[in-house]
Amino acid sequence: EGVEADPGSCPVPLVLLCPMHLPREARTLARRGFAGILRKPVLAWELWEILDRAGQGLAWLGSEDSVGTETRPRSHSGFAVLVGEDNPLHREVARRMLEGLGGQVSLAGNGLEVLALAEAMTFDLILLDGQMPELDGLSAARALRSRSVKTPILAMTAHALEGDRERFLSAGMDGVLTKPFTRADLSRAIQRIWPEGDI
Repeated sequence: EGVEADPGSCPVPLVLLCPMHLPREARTLARRGFAGILRKPVLAWELWEILDRAGQGLAWLGSEDSVGTETRPRSHSGFAVLVGEDNPLHREVARRMLEGLGGQVSLAGNGLEVLALAEAMTFDLILLDGQMPELDGLSAARALRSRSVKTPILAMTAHALEGDRERFLSAGMDGVLTKPFTRADLSRAIQRIWPEGDI
């Protein structure tokens, strides 16, 4: 009852779970200190993102609406980024996180699509999943470097075994990010391999 009366007094971020239709009482509670709102049924990527944003004190509704004093971060850099990821859920999560950081995102579902997009367009940054059909991330990175593509490449992998980082770096990648990751993890990883970038 104490938390319900004053959500802002809770020492950890609170997320309000409510039906698809957002009642007026829920909006009132959100303005009183909840980090955000999730509507049922909850999608995995919405849960992942709201936990990331709640940890940074940002309000997130899982829709175009917003409550409270803060909303989605504004695009402030407009950097062009290519994401190579075969898993649709992971691809969508990466896209939303990058857009939240100001990125203009192009998506590829396999390594061959990555090569085609990299040839047709210019990117400031490339993110590659280590394991993709048709052409995996390591092979795609080698092919990009053989074509004199100098764009920073960040590997995304669910495997963080000893020696994996060296394999990615030797393939021409500039850094490695282990899944699952938060938007803050992603931002730090990008800044390490692309320090001149404005994110």
